[in-house]
Amino acid sequence: MDKEITISEGLPDRIVPLRDEYGGTEEMGRFPILDKIQTDTEGAVSGTTRAKGDEILGDIVEMARAEGNDKVRLWNMLVTYVNQSGYRKPKERKTEILSIGCGDGKDARALDEFFGEGNFGSPSDNINYTGVDVDVNAIEKAIERNKRPDFSAQVTKYKLPENYQFICGDATDLAGLKGVPLKADVVMIRHQQIYNNEEVWRKIFQNALERVNEDGIIIITSFSDVEHEMMIKAINTLNCELLVNERNKFAMVTNMSPKVSIDRNVLILKKIKSSNPV
Repeated sequence: MDKEITISEGLPDRIVPLRDEYGGTEEMGRFPILDKIQTDTEGAVSGTTRAKGDEILGDIVEMARAEGNDKVRLWNMLVTYVNQSGYRKPKERKTEILSIGCGDGKDARALDEFFGEGNFGSPSDNINYTGVDVDVNAIEKAIERNKRPDFSAQVTKYKLPENYQFICGDATDLAGLKGVPLKADVVMIRHQQIYNNEEVWRKIFQNALERVNEDGIIIITSFSDVEHEMMIKAINTLNCELLVNERNKFAMVTNMSPKVSIDRNVLILKKIKSSNPV
């Protein structure tokens, strides 16, 4: 009954294939909705207009496919490397997730579904999620992105789930941000950019360590090997233990350079438990 469960038990079954079915224009051919528009308007929509519509909808579908695959890659990274870290979820309470540098919040659902121990695509009530970012526009987008339909009223409205919050503020001073949980079980820092300002990111790492529970983990990813090495150097000056330090096999190469990838490297660490004098 009180058996400790590694969060990624059943590892092979939790890996999700990339979603090629979203496809693009070449795979899907014409978009039926545009043909219907042309039929309904008795030819009023010109071939040029329809071709342009095909192009626009093709771009939309391609963006949806790319975003879906980004979520799949993140999910598979969590399944593989969180399991490797030996992290165990807290008993008899919700998992507190703190995402530092959350951007527009597109990672929230994957973190929710994974650490809530649900299936891919199934959000959970077993977590509390807090996203922090210094960019107010990104926070506004994150709130809109993560709203869900509320069917409790006669008219369906979209609202942010009660277990989600997004906070605009400086992650070098989490203590000064109202609403940030005092302790978190999982701290996510995706795409750290220590190359831009080493001292700022060292402070962010220190803040993350101060917030994470002793049985919790901090997950940090980087775009490049250079940033990864700089990050390890900074981390080694702090009171923590490295659990995972791997080249992420689910990383996606960018069009900037073959040496720059989304989540190229993944680091998982925990704070060193304090010893109480007898």
